[in-house]
Amino acid sequence: MMSVRLTLDIDDDIAAALNRLRVEMDPAFSLEIVAAELMRDWLIGAGYLPSDEIEEDTPTEGEA
Repeated sequence: MMSVRLTLDIDDDIAAALNRLRVEMDPAFSLEIVAAELMRDWLIGAGYLPSDEIEEDTPTEGEA
């Protein structure tokens, strides 16, 4: 998968919220990683990006 660098200017309140999320997720993460994960999750939830994971509560047809 190719990576694309994206530079954003964000307001201080958004930066502070991202930092709080970073601390909650893993303090070792960079703000860039947190922002990328947040964007990926939003794009999947909004249907713009397919999810690579199978939902755990998806009923299985023809169980053995």
